[in-house]
Amino acid sequence: MHRGVLDSTLDVAGTGLLTQESGHDKHEQGQPHGEPAAHDADHGTDTGHHDPANQDAGHEKTGHDNKGHDNAGHGEDGGHHAHRPVTNFSCEDATFALSLSALLKTIGWDFQRGGRNMSTRTPIFRSVSALTIIGCSMAAAQWTENSDENLVIANRTGEQTQPKIHVNVDGSAYISWFDNNSGGFDVYLQRLGANGDALWADDGVLIADRGFSSTQDYDLDVDPAGNAFLTFRDDRVGSTQITVTRINRDAVQTWGNGGVQVTSGNNFVAAPKVAVMTNGDAVVAWTDNGDVRLQKLSPTGQPLWGEGVTVPAIGGDSTSASDLDATSDGGAILSVVRGFLAPKHLHAQKFDANGNALWGEVPPAVFDGGSLQTANFPQFVTDGDGGAVFAWYSVGPLQSHAQRILSDGSEVFPHNGIEVATTARSRTAPDVSFNRATGETFVFWREETGGPFPEFGVFGQKLDQTGNRMWTDAGLEVEALRTLELSQIRQVQRGDGAMVSWVETLSFGDQHVHASRVDSDGVPGWGTSAIDVSSVESGKSRLTVAGGPSGSGILLWADGRNDANDIYIQNIDASGPLGPTCFADLNDDGVTNPDDFGVLADCVAAQCGNVDINDDGITDWADVQMFMLLFGGCP
Repeated sequence: MHRGVLDSTLDVAGTGLLTQESGHDKHEQGQPHGEPAAHDADHGTDTGHHDPANQDAGHEKTGHDNKGHDNAGHGEDGGHHAHRPVTNFSCEDATFALSLSALLKTIGWDFQRGGRNMSTRTPIFRSVSALTIIGCSMAAAQWTENSDENLVIANRTGEQTQPKIHVNVDGSAYISWFDNNSGGFDVYLQRLGANGDALWADDGVLIADRGFSSTQDYDLDVDPAGNAFLTFRDDRVGSTQITVTRINRDAVQTWGNGGVQVTSGNNFVAAPKVAVMTNGDAVVAWTDNGDVRLQKLSPTGQPLWGEGVTVPAIGGDSTSASDLDATSDGGAILSVVRGFLAPKHLHAQKFDANGNALWGEVPPAVFDGGSLQTANFPQFVTDGDGGAVFAWYSVGPLQSHAQRILSDGSEVFPHNGIEVATTARSRTAPDVSFNRATGETFVFWREETGGPFPEFGVFGQKLDQTGNRMWTDAGLEVEALRTLELSQIRQVQRGDGAMVSWVETLSFGDQHVHASRVDSDGVPGWGTSAIDVSSVESGKSRLTVAGGPSGSGILLWADGRNDANDIYIQNIDASGPLGPTCFADLNDDGVTNPDDFGVLADCVAAQCGNVDINDDGITDWADVQMFMLLFGGCP
């Protein structure tokens, strides 16, 4: 699952400045995270009753993505400083970072030793503020504080749908979608600055001019250097193939405008996934007739696994690719759905860097004790230690489950997983995240009563390291049961808890987006009521959520306020408000100046962990790097 994630590495302007090598899992928060929809033409709104599978029904993975989503989920996130509104800025040009770096060295900052030997209050240190204008393009912040507006990403005539997002270490984000403005559901990509300004052309950059009349799933991931990877079905080469393309920060497709095709011939190919390794290699998986196949590409687009790897059939049944993610130990985990008709089971396999299967010749079952919902393709998140955490729901009864599988393939919870709650209600469409610092699993889902007048709620559960339910056997009530339908439950790890979002249907064509935050004890973080993220009277679908800097969140969705669908986005500060946020006022004095850098410098030197700007759970050079990129945009 490719929930949008804060990458922990980035080569600023290609110089290697402050680049930190660390594990890169695509849905550390996910990242993430969105939901699959069917391998067919589904790309409509998630409004129908008995939506258990509705938001999954197009095998569309919205990049909560996941791919991501725990990357931001286990450090201090908002308690160390308040986030103030930004009144000017965009400092995307990395020459600012280079200039600040050079000045820091002249004042005695020792990058190797992680300390400084001069006071932040010396005149020369204060002159850092003068450098905020070097290489910076000043622009008004684009995030809005108004839930009746939101920020538009693409609103050309015709339908734009199936958005995905991946957040980078500098706070910028890649956003992809299908655009039917000229027919064919073309592939588009946009890069958004940390304060919401579009860094590329309005309405995005065309990646692939396709000729399809319907959509299937596709995927987005980003490498440590900030290059975006897209994989999708492609009919530009005659027959339908699976294409992978690599796009740099200047919107150039570095493998050529046609990308690289990992298939050939006339097989039915569908629903590709991509997972990028820390070295820039990319693993791609897709459904190929009744099998699942994989290939690995080098940073220059060369195939590394020969003719590719085929996942063996399971008991003679067909298999379909469900999710794919890179692991911190250099491997990749793939999940597949076994069976075309019920009973449908969930299996998983881990591959090493050479494409060798590590969990046995046949992918072991994660769930085979009943059946998945038809057209449901569950996603997972990686655990940061070579394993993965899964959530899914079964039919007969409709019940949500969770399971963690370690790097060696062993199950942490009992086989077929832990039921997230035990009261006599239906639980569908679960979304999962994992806190790497504590080993806790968070699951949020849609709760539903039965009968002719069902009620819907948003509930959650925290499982400890061994699978014990920590929020009672009934689960945590995030949004109380009501007759209005609630759907598209999404979450992202924030601090020691989670930010949870959902869509409420007031009437046909009138859906609102809401969000709430809970801490590790299940206590609401923004008061007892959820906040309005989008209160525009319109249909909304494909909701996905990603983690932004310093505990903030970013929500992305398809919106019918103007026509068939446009793409809209909204940020949420760690403390709850919508709108522009300054992440660099670390001492809460209302001014962004070198004193804030002093706070960060002291914390890096002391390894205090309290100023975690990129939300990876520690305070280190990656936080310094992000601070330098964000510093110039704050008052």
